[in-house]
Amino acid sequence: MNYSSRIIAEIPSVEQSIELMYQFHEGHDDGDYPYFYHPLRTMDNVLRLWPEADEETLIIALFHDVLEKCKKDGITAEYLFCRGYSPSTILAIENITKNEEISRPYQERIDWIIATGNWKSILVKLADNMDNRHPERNRLFALRKPEKALEFAERYDLSIEKLSCALETLVPHLGITYDRVLDLLQKPQPLPPPADNVTREIDLGLFPQIPVNSPTFD
Repeated sequence: MNYSSRIIAEIPSVEQSIELMYQFHEGHDDGDYPYFYHPLRTMDNVLRLWPEADEETLIIALFHDVLEKCKKDGITAEYLFCRGYSPSTILAIENITKNEEISRPYQERIDWIIATGNWKSILVKLADNMDNRHPERNRLFALRKPEKALEFAERYDLSIEKLSCALETLVPHLGITYDRVLDLLQKPQPLPPPADNVTREIDLGLFPQIPVNSPTFD
């Protein structure tokens, strides 16, 4: 679906943003589950790291992949701006988005995100990497592609250390440390039952920290 013709100027809430994210990632799969669970777990990780997270940071987490994965559907920075999202929100999302015109090794991309000094971008990228190291997701991926799973594990482990240390320096008052992140990685969120891969409905009951009512999707 092309969303460029459906621009509505408004100030979206977190709940409205969840619904938009669901629409943006419609039909996308994340290996063993519908893709929309990845942004939700990323947002949940933000809340686990920073329980007082503001709405802007939660929305950045929800949309951290849309500019890269939904571009062909008309989801651009300009579209998000027309939907009412702030320039600072969009900039943080753009910082995280892979630049297709510049080929960088993964760790150089992480170094670049850190070099921006935008701590919200760094925090969301850390939360994203934490989900990429979810033990059950990694176990299922390793069953399909064991060598790739090992490569990704090494990639994300190094990235998590870098991002954690950067946050500890930039925003020490948040209390985010590398040791704390490692502890949270040992307590991952539950994954939805396999039936959700068929029904493709969001179960926000899996994320009790998310501060919205569960939306109903037709």
